[in-house]
Amino acid sequence: MQLTSYCLLFFFLLQFSSLSAQEDWEISKDKGNIKVYTKSSVNSKFKSIKVTCVTVGTIEQIISIFKNVETNVSWIYSCKKSYMIKIVDADNIIYYLESGAPWPVSNRDAVVNMNFRKSADNRNLTITTSDNKTILEQKKGIVRVASLSAIWNIVAVDDKNIAITYYLDVNPGGSVPAWAYNLFVTEGPYSTFKKLTELLKNN
Repeated sequence: MQLTSYCLLFFFLLQFSSLSAQEDWEISKDKGNIKVYTKSSVNSKFKSIKVTCVTVGTIEQIISIFKNVETNVSWIYSCKKSYMIKIVDADNIIYYLESGAPWPVSNRDAVVNMNFRKSADNRNLTITTSDNKTILEQKKGIVRVASLSAIWNIVAVDDKNIAITYYLDVNPGGSVPAWAYNLFVTEGPYSTFKKLTELLKNN
């Protein structure tokens, strides 16, 4: 069983490496079991982001963590505030998220639609997120994210390990200095995944 698990882990890591080469992603951070990639976006001046990771955890753990949006402040990079707006149904939620930014850049916020879709055998989970511009008015002093689109693909490697591939396209809106944006695309995804893996290991 242990040999099978190692073979599966190797297969997913090899698959991630192959996918990265095919899509012209450039690696910006490779540390531990977390790899962060970027590439130019066709529709935006801001780069697309991809993260791959194989970690201890289960699909049910991921669902529980993601639906408990109030705890986002403990693991999502620079998250200052997060709360539920509406539970549409068991597979769809809408929540508010505010991200802090270093002075003199203004904080950003977004209303996020999140959808959960599991495969019939419960071995695959896809989580999609997008910005919702109709529910909550923009707050004074905070810049509303212009656009947000993210996909989490989670695959159960075995009963104790999961492989995660994350894609993000975001336009933060307003004016963002190059140094602040570079900090976001390099440190932000890595920090988020590092804390998420720690959360999975401790629960």
